[in-house]
Amino acid sequence: MKGRHAPGNGARRPPDGRSAEPDPGSRRATRTALRVALILIGLVAAVLVYVLVRDFLDFDHAVRNPQDGFSDWQCASESGTCDH
Repeated sequence: MKGRHAPGNGARRPPDGRSAEPDPGSRRATRTALRVALILIGLVAAVLVYVLVRDFLDFDHAVRNPQDGFSDWQCASESGTCDH
């Protein structure tokens, strides 16, 4: 076989004789950092879902039970729903 990609042409070996693969220590560190980042992203996503569900349930309760009182942002400007 001839050409750049032939197995015997030595194109894959660096000139100083080291292997082309990165050292296992840096690969392990990269894998650990990636795992930590994914865990943190998962935790942030879980907290976001919790906050959104809690706020939705609070809003749903306020809509279904107007006698408990509305927040100012839930009142229509001139509807009289929040007049005391």
